[in-house]
Amino acid sequence: MDVIDCRIWEAWHKVITLHKKMEYEGLKPNYITFLTLLFACSHADLTNEASECFNNMVGKYNILPRAEHYSCMVDLFARGGQFKEAYILIHEMNIKPNASLWGAILGACSICGDMSLGEVAARHLFNIKPEKSVN
Repeated sequence: MDVIDCRIWEAWHKVITLHKKMEYEGLKPNYITFLTLLFACSHADLTNEASECFNNMVGKYNILPRAEHYSCMVDLFARGGQFKEAYILIHEMNIKPNASLWGAILGACSICGDMSLGEVAARHLFNIKPEKSVN
């Protein structure tokens, strides 16, 4: 593990520890708390931990996910090569997928070589923002 990986892991550990301390002291987390947790999990490539946080946010605390929460999860799934999970999550969302979500899928597809899903993501991006030449 290099220095950067070690720092990311330490930061994630601090975020999780602080969250557990909040819960222990009876403080109810909000959508920003969970966004921080998901962001930390995403950057430490901790898919299972992120899924647990996401499920707790919805099931335990009745917090409806926002676009930012979905973006973290989709990005995490896609970068981990779990394209099917990312695609399913996009279709099960309670909000309309935005360019950020499809961009996360497209970026991961280009790295991992999944051309069929990459084409789907590119079509969605083009339909959402046809004026953007990158799409």
